[in-house]
Amino acid sequence: EEAPKEEAPKEEAPKEEEPAPEPKKELRKRTLKVNVPFKSTKTLRMATADVKMFMSKEVEMKQADLQEELTKEARNNLEGYILSARSKLYDSWNDYVTEDDRSKFSKTLDETEDWMYDEGEDEAREVYVKKTDFLRGIGDPIEERHMENEKRGPAAQGLVETCNMFTQLATSEDAKYSHITAEEKGRVLKECQTAMTWLSEKIAMQDNTPKTVSPIIMSFDIIKKKEVIQRVCEPIMSKPAPAPPKEEKKKEEESKEASPMEEDKEEKKEESPMETDGVD
Repeated sequence: EEAPKEEAPKEEAPKEEEPAPEPKKELRKRTLKVNVPFKSTKTLRMATADVKMFMSKEVEMKQADLQEELTKEARNNLEGYILSARSKLYDSWNDYVTEDDRSKFSKTLDETEDWMYDEGEDEAREVYVKKTDFLRGIGDPIEERHMENEKRGPAAQGLVETCNMFTQLATSEDAKYSHITAEEKGRVLKECQTAMTWLSEKIAMQDNTPKTVSPIIMSFDIIKKKEVIQRVCEPIMSKPAPAPPKEEKKKEEESKEASPMEEDKEEKKEESPMETDGVD
């Protein structure tokens, strides 16, 4: 018996390659614009009468706010003046008010302050302004007397210095003032002397006047007098000297031209050797 033949191993058939996947297509969104017809059936605009009404209310509100601010300001001004005046009565105003007037004014200030925090807590602006004006009518003259006493000295000193300056210029023998006539200088001296006499008399009267009454002389009067002196005297004393005549100018120029030539001749003479007699 023949032995069974071994079957040769079957060769595996080659596998077919799978096809590559196709790339995915990117989908793009497309927007399609379409005109949609519409019809307005009702307006949203406010009526003209309503607009005017609201505008009127806005104006009224602004006016009310402004009036409230002005009222607060008037009340603060009144309160501030009361505090300031009360302090000055026994300080800077002390010498410029009599004891009786000080007592009366102090009482008025206290009464006004009490009224502010009681009946006058919520008054109209005009009421506060009127109260302030009334107090100022008493306090301002006192303040004026004090301020005038402070300003009078410097103002008088300024007038004296101005008069002294122009007096010295008018009496100076300096050649630069020789072209000013005696009549013009006399006018300067007269103006300065008149002003000094006026000031001296007014200051003497003021020194004999109590500080608690209106001043005899005001600082602005002294300043005005000084301005008059400057306006009259300054043009006279600062008047330029007249130009010399043309003939004199020519002579001066000729003399200036001739002098260098003469100097050159003298130099040449000095440089030339001196003649000496020979010795046998």
